[in-house]
Amino acid sequence: MEFLAGYVRVVHSDYYYRTLLVKFRGASYLDIITASDIAYVVSLIKNSGNVWLNMKTTEGKKAKTVISLILVIGIASEVLV
Repeated sequence: MEFLAGYVRVVHSDYYYRTLLVKFRGASYLDIITASDIAYVVSLIKNSGNVWLNMKTTEGKKAKTVISLILVIGIASEVLV
């Protein structure tokens, strides 16, 4: 659920979600997001994972990797396989 709330939610604007929630009273966030929204976010994470893992600081040292990003990339890899 954190993946949906944190990453998929930003695919569309808050205005878009608010409009649909008003239009379809009783619908939830999960009724509004589509499989293509999720697939789009997974593809972005999967395709940019190498960039995040090889980031360097301004001094040229390898930057610390964010653990949650690695977990999401792992989840995305399992989904796509």
